[in-house]
Amino acid sequence: MKFGRIQNQKFGTFDGAYSLVTQREIKDSQITLTDHEVEVVTSFFGNTIHTGNVKGSDGASLKTFRLHPSGTIIHLNLVYPKPAKSELRLYIATGKGFMPEVGDVVFFYIRDDELWIGNMSEFNWRFQFSALTDDTDDSSYQELVNQTRQTTVDVFKRKRKVALDVMAEANYRCEATPSHRLFVSKSTGNNYLEAHHIIPVSLGSQFDEQLDVKENVVCLCPFCHRALHHAEPKIAIPILNRVVKQRPVFEKFGVSTDDLYNFYALEKIV
Repeated sequence: MKFGRIQNQKFGTFDGAYSLVTQREIKDSQITLTDHEVEVVTSFFGNTIHTGNVKGSDGASLKTFRLHPSGTIIHLNLVYPKPAKSELRLYIATGKGFMPEVGDVVFFYIRDDELWIGNMSEFNWRFQFSALTDDTDDSSYQELVNQTRQTTVDVFKRKRKVALDVMAEANYRCEATPSHRLFVSKSTGNNYLEAHHIIPVSLGSQFDEQLDVKENVVCLCPFCHRALHHAEPKIAIPILNRVVKQRPVFEKFGVSTDDLYNFYALEKIV
């Protein structure tokens, strides 16, 4: 998988890739790099990667990496095991300082002219690399929209009027699931709804366009909104797919469905 905007925001580079470690790879103490991982690693090491087995390399297979996040320097063997260079293999070992667990996300990225390597559980990866996780003031924003507090703080400075205009245009119905039962807010006298930015506002630094605009905001019932923030992919993805049909985010912001899945950490990691 190739780094997207959310990884660029976290790591400071688009030059990165990630994948899940399989049980076979851990058993054999070697990771077979694929697709974008190969692109990242070969773009860094160029033609210095040894072809053949490690034992016959006379040390030429040993490559230097920076370990994320500590920056510790480690040395791992990296080779093309076959003359055709159809496979790129990285050897891992506890004694070498890098030994992920089955199901971990392993990632590579280039920054400051160095190649970094790291791993974390898939759970932690999806939590840390969801742009929604960074929106710690979403509850305050919803309180502002629905006037349930006199004063509130929203670090992303979203405008209440944008959300109210969207709700009025949607006739105060959930735009993801119009059939969902709603209740009337005692503060506004309208159906209680929450405003959701399809492209999360925490990614504002990754876009030239303003994200707090009607083209990027939908009104949702609390169930659909919380599901987008917190539900497992099989629940969240159908809701997101329905939501994006309501707004021209693909055209206006130049993103794809895969980009959105990446923003929400809903992509299938392979």
